[in-house]
Amino acid sequence: MESRSAQSQRSLRLLDVFFRLEAERPEAFALLQQLFQTPEFDAPADGDAIHARFHIDTASAAGCSVEVDGRIAPLGPGDAAFLVSEWVFLRLLQGSRRFALVHAGAVARHGRGLLVVGPPQAGKTTLAVALAAHGCEYYSDDVAPLSRADGALHPFRKAAAVRLPQGIREYHFPGLSGAAAQSRAPSPCPVGWVFLLEPRHNGTSRPVSGLPSVEEIPRDKAALALLRHTMNRVANGELSVSYGDHPHLKLYGDIFASLSAARCFRLTAVEPEATALALVDLIDDQPRASSSAGEPRSIDSPI
Repeated sequence: MESRSAQSQRSLRLLDVFFRLEAERPEAFALLQQLFQTPEFDAPADGDAIHARFHIDTASAAGCSVEVDGRIAPLGPGDAAFLVSEWVFLRLLQGSRRFALVHAGAVARHGRGLLVVGPPQAGKTTLAVALAAHGCEYYSDDVAPLSRADGALHPFRKAAAVRLPQGIREYHFPGLSGAAAQSRAPSPCPVGWVFLLEPRHNGTSRPVSGLPSVEEIPRDKAALALLRHTMNRVANGELSVSYGDHPHLKLYGDIFASLSAARCFRLTAVEPEATALALVDLIDDQPRASSSAGEPRSIDSPI
């Protein structure tokens, strides 16, 4: 085993949760380094951080373990870099108290946030990447942090994980490259638009061609959908925020308040590029648009 002084170390800030991490091998932090490159994730190793030491034993069936407060817990066999990043992310979900962490892609346009909400593999990341390529400001590929104090969308600019046809993931920063990836994070902004993603398929795994369509819905229904896609957790899998005998009530209220100035839609998507272009046109033309809730329309129609 390497001496303590030779261990690799990493300090990390994920929103309101701070980490001081040590590992016996630097490759344990390879995925963390790839995911969290932008400056807002750098943090001083202060006393309020979660201090964790990772032990890597490739010769043992136990594989990887983590030590926190003198207690060691197994993480299991497998790729150490993946297990470490998964543990860190779970601790964020368990530890964040200032944010509702919604499973959504997030960008901003005209100083207002746009959320793309949907189940796993619904196309949130690919649509967020496409929106960033068409002039929207990248905030996150699949974690939209909504402040529980004022409802603002905060940036969480981890590298977007795009699934390739070969089954592997490719990581990159939408709309950012080189020195731009080291730029200051965008400011928190109010939520302006919420799109609940309902991909349309033509009997295969690929979205059909044509035009995407939207149906405007009330904010209370959108808030319930966001609550269902909120990832805040404690160790037993329950929501980490309780309110008397109703653990979801206060969190729902905070999410609903964050949508006070938002327009909310169900979105039936097509290819990411076509959908992104249609959403950008919709947003840019919105001051001239009319709307009626409850009636699906293709995005080339006025809404």
